[in-house]
Amino acid sequence: MIKVIQSIKKEYEGKKDQEIYDLQVYLTNPVGVGEHSDISFEIKKKLENIEKLDAQIDTIDKYFSINSEE
Repeated sequence: MIKVIQSIKKEYEGKKDQEIYDLQVYLTNPVGVGEHSDISFEIKKKLENIEKLDAQIDTIDKYFSINSEE
């Protein structure tokens, strides 16, 4: 069961990294936004996604105390 929790956590961490990277592109390279006419909305969406993923990762850490060496 711990392996399943570890893999879910890794998935969330990967998704969070992708969201952060996308947000950095939005903030540093407006050309990368292209088809998104409402950049403020897109940035808010990315921030909400990051917050949600952080909460899920924190929940796993809080209730399952995964030791990465198991």
